[in-house]
Amino acid sequence: MGAVSAQKLALHKELGHRGLECLAFPCNQFGMQEPGGAAEVEACVRAKYHVDFHVFEKVKVNGADTHPVYRFLRLAAAGGADAPFLGWNFCVFLVSRDGKTVIRPHASTSPLAMREDIERLLAEPPLAA
Repeated sequence: MGAVSAQKLALHKELGHRGLECLAFPCNQFGMQEPGGAAEVEACVRAKYHVDFHVFEKVKVNGADTHPVYRFLRLAAAGGADAPFLGWNFCVFLVSRDGKTVIRPHASTSPLAMREDIERLLAEPPLAA
């Protein structure tokens, strides 16, 4: 397992009880890395990386058919300006509990280097039910 994936898993295991949620959205727009169907991709990710977080259906993150979740994330992270295309399939977005704060760390930022931002977002009070 790569260092980045191991770091994401470690943060999820350590901070999940405080509300950290990791969501995986497989995408086949980057070098055709995810050609299989949704169930096949999920089984592979779970077996290879032992993830215990949500793995969703495959989505498109760029272009006219961009999934609404990624359209929102890209626009919010860009402050409502033109949302740049995502350059790779392991892009990370940090989202506050209320969904109003979206941070898109640079692609070269390691998950452990995001910890300060994660801790700050987790310190926000939970939303009322």
